[in-house]
Amino acid sequence: MIEVLVAEDELPLLRNLSNNIEKLNGAFHVAARAADGQEAIEALKNHRISLAFLDINMPVLDGMEVLKYIQDQKLQVVTVIVSGYREFAYAQQAIRYGVKEYLLKPLNKEKLADLLDKLEGEFQARDYKRLQELHEHLLLGEDGAKSGQGLDGEKYYIGAFWAGTYQMTDEGYFMTDRQKERVKRIRELLEREFPADSYWLINGRYQAEWILLVKEMVTGVGRRIRALIQQMDQEEGVPVTAILEETPLTMGQIHRAYEELGRVAKKNMRISASGFFSVRIGEQREDSEPLQSRLRDSGFVAVYNSIEGISRALRHELELTRDIRSVMVDNIKRFFQNICGRANCECAYADLEEDILKVMEQGYRLQEIEEGLQEVILYCFRFNVSEGGNKKALAWEMKKYLEEQFATQITSAVLQERFGFVPIYLRSIFREHYECTPNEYLQKLRLKKAKELLSAVPEISLKKIAEEIGYQDSMYFSKIFKKQEGMAPSEYRKRVSNNP
Repeated sequence: MIEVLVAEDELPLLRNLSNNIEKLNGAFHVAARAADGQEAIEALKNHRISLAFLDINMPVLDGMEVLKYIQDQKLQVVTVIVSGYREFAYAQQAIRYGVKEYLLKPLNKEKLADLLDKLEGEFQARDYKRLQELHEHLLLGEDGAKSGQGLDGEKYYIGAFWAGTYQMTDEGYFMTDRQKERVKRIRELLEREFPADSYWLINGRYQAEWILLVKEMVTGVGRRIRALIQQMDQEEGVPVTAILEETPLTMGQIHRAYEELGRVAKKNMRISASGFFSVRIGEQREDSEPLQSRLRDSGFVAVYNSIEGISRALRHELELTRDIRSVMVDNIKRFFQNICGRANCECAYADLEEDILKVMEQGYRLQEIEEGLQEVILYCFRFNVSEGGNKKALAWEMKKYLEEQFATQITSAVLQERFGFVPIYLRSIFREHYECTPNEYLQKLRLKKAKELLSAVPEISLKKIAEEIGYQDSMYFSKIFKKQEGMAPSEYRKRVSNNP
């Protein structure tokens, strides 16, 4: 219900307006009535008023003084002025106080009904956005997040979608075009399965990860999501993994559940196939489909010094662990560790890991993964980049480019296209001269700018800051900030505002 205050010194009009508001639109409830401005202010203190109808000419305190009180106290109250006065000066002053509408007496019932319908839509949109932001804070587990603003008793089903794979690298928020298409399709199917005001789809911390919150009153949530995944599995496109917590949770339980869903997804995610899994947080239970519990050892004992031999061994490893993505990732990491330690390799495993994980992350089919890892092997054993030229100049050019373009989407692929060398080589050159990778330097630049904005512009939203420094959503920005600074952006802002 949207709580309403009606302040009017003419008692018949006060009674008539109050009755009509509730009759014309059931979304509104007149929680308080006032015959003068002082009573109106007391009502604002004692009730959670969202909408106030105020007469201009009232005894004790007039409507303008009530408007000033609302503005001074920064109350989240939508105001409508009701008056028999047509003077333009009143309208001008009311606009300065942020009045939504200016209605003249005698009130027209049809106009009042139209206004209420319009305001109902705006309140719904505002509440939806407020809950969206609240859910994002809760998913992050931020200490400063409010516990629900009156919604503590409400419960939600929480689920998560991954279009493609679970992010393993930390290069930045990036999605391929194929992943973007699948996210678009997820949205379309959710709109078909759930009423518009019953669910929220929120950006997760990682690329192509989306968190679904559905109101407890919605029935058959698991059945609907399973049907959605089955539909997507029959279509062309990257595989989609969905995990659903079977039990509705309160707002305070959302963060823990979100973390658990990520662990389940990482363990269960398939290669080349979509999947749906339901869980109960905190309970030990069998997975809906048996999973491989340990790595299979291929018996790798030979030392291969040729690309052909290593490629055959790689294909053997892929075939052994082709079902579960997490098993394949662990086995491939171990495979390359063995190669770098035993074969005549020009790279250390640490220099290769980011490229290996990126291949595993962005390869949605077995063939794509194999082709990507073959390229890593080629760069590793035949370092096919020019050793000539001025490495110092190349490192300086990369540094300058990062400083000028840090607010844009910069990935290893972007740097490779820009400077003409493979990512492994560019990272090694940059680290040699600046003791960090290009991505690490990029993060430093972005966080430095973020701290400047948090300090200099207290009212700027985290979403706007994320956009200003090159991240596509506030959750990913908050994750990176907290990881590097040891506190959430909101906490950092409070600290700097308290220590000018």
